[in-house]
Amino acid sequence: MKKIENNVNFDFEKLKSISDAIKISISAIRTEKDKQLIELRKRQNSLETLVKGSIGLEIINSQSIKNKRQEIVIKENDLKIKEDANKTKLQEIQNLEQQKSSTIDFANFVSQILNDINISLKIEVDIDNRNYIIKSLYEDIPLTLSDISEGEKNLLALLFFYYELFNDSKQQNIKTEIELIIVDDPISSMDDSNKFYILELMKNLLNLRDQQIFILTHSWDDFCNLTYGKKAWEKDSKYATFEVRKNDGQSELVKLNNIEKPYKHLFKEIYNFSKKKITEDTTDCEIYHYPNIMRRIFEEWYSFKIGKDLNLTSDQQERLVNDFKLFEDKKKMKLGVLLKVCNILSHSITNSINSQEIFQSAKFLMNLIKENDKLHFDNMKQ
Repeated sequence: MKKIENNVNFDFEKLKSISDAIKISISAIRTEKDKQLIELRKRQNSLETLVKGSIGLEIINSQSIKNKRQEIVIKENDLKIKEDANKTKLQEIQNLEQQKSSTIDFANFVSQILNDINISLKIEVDIDNRNYIIKSLYEDIPLTLSDISEGEKNLLALLFFYYELFNDSKQQNIKTEIELIIVDDPISSMDDSNKFYILELMKNLLNLRDQQIFILTHSWDDFCNLTYGKKAWEKDSKYATFEVRKNDGQSELVKLNNIEKPYKHLFKEIYNFSKKKITEDTTDCEIYHYPNIMRRIFEEWYSFKIGKDLNLTSDQQERLVNDFKLFEDKKKMKLGVLLKVCNILSHSITNSINSQEIFQSAKFLMNLIKENDKLHFDNMKQ
């Protein structure tokens, strides 16, 4: 650097040669190192195998270790037996707790009833005896309320109500604090397969001694079945029968002195309504009440006059025309209006109610019965 003017020569080829020789030496050293490591690992593994084998032989040949191992096996088997016995005892405890529980009593009560009336459901309780579980008889899978029919829901609700009236699981002793029982329409909301059983439950309630019981129904058949043999009109009878009737647009509770079908009372209602003058005002109550009454009269009269069930829809018009030989266009038109009044206005409330259509339909219905069954007409209107 101090003598920059002098030329200095450097043998780069020699440097490269030396560098290459160094790299070759390093590579050879590494290779030899790896070989030595592999050899050492092999020896180490062999030594470990020999040591383990030696220890294993010592263990196998050691009598004290054999004895200890046998003790462990015996204790493990004993522990397994005690664990199984403990599970059995716990299950017995749970079963005893459930037997003392009102939930399991009710579950057994309902399951037996469901089996008796051929419903493929059963009721169980959860492990805490606090909740009911609905299951199918054929699958051990919990069901939700959406998985069962409306009739089955109503049945379960009514059975729970009935069960809760009693102190004992056999339904023999009613709770002393219960003085009044009211059951609203228990039968007609059930599936057909359940009705007879529920009817018998209601009869059991009516036979209770110290409670006042009201059973309400809008079904005439249910009313007759519940009151059969009760002789409610006799002087010293502990039973009474009542009917809600409408007179002049007002509802009233009437005590029945005999089993008189409501048909006659309803017939007279429509007969008297049909005799009104057209100019007389029709109340809102009559507008919503009379279509339903007309439907009931028409269906019941048709069933015993013609001997067939009748569903008052517009597609039945041709059938009615043939049954009563209403071949005049004017009568066909009046029949169509009557069907509309009975079918639509008896099931819904609309804003387009024509009181004159209701009045004219009542007159047509009375005339239809009079023309086809005068003896019946004369007896009913009195």
